[in-house]
Amino acid sequence: MIYLKGSGSLKEALGAYPLTEDLNGATCVVLELPENRSELAALPEGVPVWVVITGMLSLAEMKEIQAVGAKPVALSQLTAELSQYTESQRNPAVAIFEDDLYLKGPEMAGESSRQLAVGRKTRKNSQCHVAISFSTAGGVGKTFLSLNLAVCTALKGIDAVALDLDLRSSELDFAAGLVDPENRKKVIDKKARVPRDGWMTLANWRGFPRDNLKESILRHSSGLYVVPAYPTINTEIPGHEIEELICTLTESFDLVMIDGGLDFAQPHIRTALTLADTIFLVADQEIKSLGKVREFLALAGPNLKQKSKLVINMVNPQGYFAPDEVASRLQYNEYASIRMDRQGVNTARRSRRATVQMKGSPAGEDVWQIAYQQLPFSFSGANRPDSRASLWGRLKTLLCIWKGKRRIKA
Repeated sequence: MIYLKGSGSLKEALGAYPLTEDLNGATCVVLELPENRSELAALPEGVPVWVVITGMLSLAEMKEIQAVGAKPVALSQLTAELSQYTESQRNPAVAIFEDDLYLKGPEMAGESSRQLAVGRKTRKNSQCHVAISFSTAGGVGKTFLSLNLAVCTALKGIDAVALDLDLRSSELDFAAGLVDPENRKKVIDKKARVPRDGWMTLANWRGFPRDNLKESILRHSSGLYVVPAYPTINTEIPGHEIEELICTLTESFDLVMIDGGLDFAQPHIRTALTLADTIFLVADQEIKSLGKVREFLALAGPNLKQKSKLVINMVNPQGYFAPDEVASRLQYNEYASIRMDRQGVNTARRSRRATVQMKGSPAGEDVWQIAYQQLPFSFSGANRPDSRASLWGRLKTLLCIWKGKRRIKA
């Protein structure tokens, strides 16, 4: 008998199973969280518990799940878990939960039948490249870089997904031109592919089947898949939760590009930085942001710095520091730079496209070069903006720089 607390869809999914309203008489428990969190405190000892998470949980709530030994599971996989449990009742030597986390039999006599088991034992797929655009300075263009690098790979036919972990801004979906900034549930990209039953976000990803994950994710007109952070409930997520999500995405994609937040101390950001193969550390030419990035490097340690690539964004000849000086102060021998290009960025925004899709955009051309040089994929020129238009864009930029220098001398 199953004690069930959850939505109508959950009850419908378990319609073939015997249900009970008596918690003490139940042989197992299924709870939908976070709506039924209060039920965790009343759980009897020795009863297996599954939780279907349909919203974002705080670190304290995840610890509460750990404390009672409940196991998070996707709705699509719940019936398989219950079938395995039913079989274990017939054969006590069969594990109730995966990975022998819940094992019953004579060898377990005297021990609690409910052990600590949160999440699956997932491992990152080594064939997938994980990259993160990160900075401890705000307004330097982390989202711009993560989105455009990911679009570059998608335009080349590479399976790429962009994951928004910037919980304070949560701008990736509308920065891509996918949704209306004033109504984030409304898709405005007419060429986007929108899942029929709603799309996967950082908050609800456990509620979608993992065996066909792409069908549940918003897809940009470029072919890029996007997992938004909106709607966000908390400002931080437990590290193991993000680890499981990233590892799950690596099973379906060749590139996972993460848009990171500002706070290195947050568990989900630390986890993402640790899992990343490449860290694109974004800075600009201003003294205030330079100091913040330097503080991060002092705390990050040699391992994170070793896999980081410095990107100086919005390069302006009138900036406080020259790009070479920025790199020197941050102790980088090499760096990539992206030119200031308000016209190209604004044109892309109005047309609901990425800047790398704009012909003649100097910033877009620079991001393409970073993709060629820093991402481990084979790129051809088939989908790149017209090189003649890009050359003309460079000439216009050089002319602007020359005029700027003349003004400075005057």
